[in-house]
Amino acid sequence: MSDLGSALRVAREAAGVSLSALAARTHYSKPLLGHLETGKRRVKPEHVLAYSRALSVPLGGR
Repeated sequence: MSDLGSALRVAREAAGVSLSALAARTHYSKPLLGHLETGKRRVKPEHVLAYSRALSVPLGGR
């Protein structure tokens, strides 16, 4: 599992959002999102942006 994919999963789960709900919010397929989170597909900047917007989590903010 990629570190970035794992971080996306953690953020989604912390927000209490299911993979199905995130798919509806981002317009990405549920299988694609699952592959991103497990490292089977490479995470691209547009995926990170979609998660950020869908989960209302700012990018790069700590």
